[in-house]
Amino acid sequence: MPTPVQPRLPRWILLTAALAILALGAAAVWGLRSLRSQPAPPPRVQPRRTVVVFPFENLDGKPDTTYFADAMTTEVAARIALLQNLSVLSHLPRATRDPRDAARQLGADLLLQGTARRDAGRGRLSVKLLDTTTGDTVWSESQERPFTEAYDYYLRGRLHLTAFSFDLSLQMLTKALELDPNHAPAYALLAQAHAYHYRYLRSDPARLDQAALAVERALQVASDLPETQLALAILGACQGHWDDALGPARKALAIRPADPWTHLTLSWIYTNRQPPDPDQIREHAEEALRFAPELGPAYVQLAAGLLLAGRFSEAGAALQRALTLMPDSILPHLGIAELHLSQTQYPQAQQELDTALSLTPEAPLPLFYLACLHAAQGHPEEALTAWETAVQKGFHDWDLAHRLPYLESIRAEGRFLSLVPASR
Repeated sequence: MPTPVQPRLPRWILLTAALAILALGAAAVWGLRSLRSQPAPPPRVQPRRTVVVFPFENLDGKPDTTYFADAMTTEVAARIALLQNLSVLSHLPRATRDPRDAARQLGADLLLQGTARRDAGRGRLSVKLLDTTTGDTVWSESQERPFTEAYDYYLRGRLHLTAFSFDLSLQMLTKALELDPNHAPAYALLAQAHAYHYRYLRSDPARLDQAALAVERALQVASDLPETQLALAILGACQGHWDDALGPARKALAIRPADPWTHLTLSWIYTNRQPPDPDQIREHAEEALRFAPELGPAYVQLAAGLLLAGRFSEAGAALQRALTLMPDSILPHLGIAELHLSQTQYPQAQQELDTALSLTPEAPLPLFYLACLHAAQGHPEEALTAWETAVQKGFHDWDLAHRLPYLESIRAEGRFLSLVPASR
């Protein structure tokens, strides 16, 4: 049980801290095969307190192992968010100079800090809860648990997935499953990586088959994991079944309401469901960033909601932040291109699409937006050629092709219609 440093503090704080560390000590945090999140028993009714989380310090001393400390930060914050009398107000960026002052300015009365180290098959986590007004430590605890190699590869795979580096993610997750064939979260993330690879890099139907197989295996091992439900949602979305994707995504959020990747996925779904919902897009993107302020794709989603609301300068700022966080991904470049396209800034849109094509020559989405650009400029021949090439490379988002206004001038052309399924 945790030992309070300041015993004069209200009893509910100590009870909440005890519940937090019990949740923290669950096997999931140390990678024993699952990441189940169960709501802790509620403490006595007391005033609700707000916590700001500062990224845990990486004590390994190696820049390429920061992912472990980041993962532990996310896991602990997710469990704290399940406690009845504590709510996670925000996460601070790692570069914050005075976390306690920043937390106080945000209106939080508690600050969660910690350190993480992994070494020789063990992981050690030290956590403390500070009063933002006095600086007193109201609770602290250190625990050490086995740290499996499979879980290490899983965390690396998750890191690459959030950066939209799908090939690297698939390599890490495959290695995790070789070491532990029953690692349900790794199967769930493997499904997500295959599905996203299909949508954003190369639209090979075999990718969807692999994603479906991974989802099936995750369901067999642990169907109640939020990662498994999220994999179901992402698979359905990448198949174009946006309404069907909403159910499992909401179920994942109910299991773990403070998960940034789930909020990001819901924002993405609300972008593509018809009609798009700008408020839901922005709200879920902002929630994702509240729990993970350096999650690049969430800035892209935030920009999508802002763009729909006509808030162009704010959308541009969000996309520039995304570009800083994920410079090698096509995602921010496509977002910036669409932003320029919506404002008839055609040379700037062309530049972003050229960059996207240089990053992923086989991806169909940059070619689709190139068709939009040519059509908007009144160049039907170039637009139809880009459209045909996009479809040849696997473009399949027919709803998007009919929804965006830029292709209006070529939609009646035979070369356009011949490539659209009759059911559309």
